[in-house]
Amino acid sequence: MKGNLSARVRRALPQPGTGRLGLVSAYFLLAGLGGAILSAGITAALLVPPLHWRTTPARPLLALAGAVVMSVGFFRTSQLLEQRRKEGALLAAFCFAAPLAGYLTGSVPSLATLGIAGAGLALVGSVWRHLE
Repeated sequence: MKGNLSARVRRALPQPGTGRLGLVSAYFLLAGLGGAILSAGITAALLVPPLHWRTTPARPLLALAGAVVMSVGFFRTSQLLEQRRKEGALLAAFCFAAPLAGYLTGSVPSLATLGIAGAGLALVGSVWRHLE
């Protein structure tokens, strides 16, 4: 009887790292939504030229393709993290580490960028052992 009770309690408790993983997954979900909004804006600028948006890119079809790929990638990363997959954590770690490459090119990222990247890498690293 005692063994059954402890097994039921373990199943009822959230898995380790759920909150931290949910925070990183929500970040990528919001980034994907931002990319989808950007894609819609570029599409509107292409379909309705009289809008004359000052922010219309020089090559809108390439910008649209890039925004769509970015959105799909962020949505997929969020989905993999929700499924507790290590592939999602690798994608997230790469996305968080990429801004730090600015040091190699000589352009130093802002403190906010460093803070987000550092916090993201720490969160992903802290849940790595709990992923499948």
